[in-house]
Amino acid sequence: MQFITAVSRFILPVITLIILIKCILSLWLGHPKEKTYGYIIDMINGERYALNMWETSIGRGSSCDITLSYDNVARTHAVFTRRIDGWYIHNINYVKWKKLAELEGRLSRSNRKNTSSIIKINGTRVEDKATVSDGDIITLGNVRLRFEVADDPVQKVGKKKKKSASAPSPVKHDYPQYDIDRHYEEVGSYTVETPGKQSTKKKSSQPRIINKDTGEAFILCGNEVTIGKGRCDIKLSSRHAAKKHALLILYEDGWAVSDCSGKKGTYLNGKLITSPQLLFSGDVIAIGDERLFYEGGRR
Repeated sequence: MQFITAVSRFILPVITLIILIKCILSLWLGHPKEKTYGYIIDMINGERYALNMWETSIGRGSSCDITLSYDNVARTHAVFTRRIDGWYIHNINYVKWKKLAELEGRLSRSNRKNTSSIIKINGTRVEDKATVSDGDIITLGNVRLRFEVADDPVQKVGKKKKKSASAPSPVKHDYPQYDIDRHYEEVGSYTVETPGKQSTKKKSSQPRIINKDTGEAFILCGNEVTIGKGRCDIKLSSRHAAKKHALLILYEDGWAVSDCSGKKGTYLNGKLITSPQLLFSGDVIAIGDERLFYEGGRR
């Protein structure tokens, strides 16, 4: 008995020390390193605020991650969020008011106009939330801020995406391939549409959808791209198109097209599709009376 007691007095402190060392190492190694994802620049005094988290609150209150000392800024005015498909800004006061209005049963257009806080992106008013891009001018009350991206999450989308078990098989066809190079010689450049702004660039090697009639090209980024005449990433003008007509999905094997319109239908190289189909360079997607040409890395 005395032997067991003597051994316990030696072993128990050693075990306790080992556990303590493991806990310290776990906390030290597991602590994430601070990284700057972007900046908010006060255009009044030029001060730069680093965005070091995926969610950053901004307002007049001292509890915010970024504090602005202006009377026309709310205590908690907005929240910037970094997601895998890009950056967003959320109007916190509008969300709070909307919940209150729904509880009181008086959610109306007039109330929304009078009580929603003021947030604008490049002059366009934001009520609930909106996407923000590099170089956008954001107005909180009367304060103008410039948004800069240091680490774009969209460029990293799909790098670690696992192969789907139900990945679609490619469509075999004898459809004549559209001459993309000749198209660029005729058009010369194309319009790249991104949330909040448009810019004109030279020919790119990224997968894209080209509208032959308008000469516009849309860079494909993210995991999903919507097509339709409603609030979609690629907006169509055809009256035969549905509000959300088709969906482009990024698989490990490449981009695929899927129909979302139901009875209206989406055609790939002249054939009606009933399931997601992989896209190959030169494929033609027909929606209503519009023709969209896909250019990518697969042939």
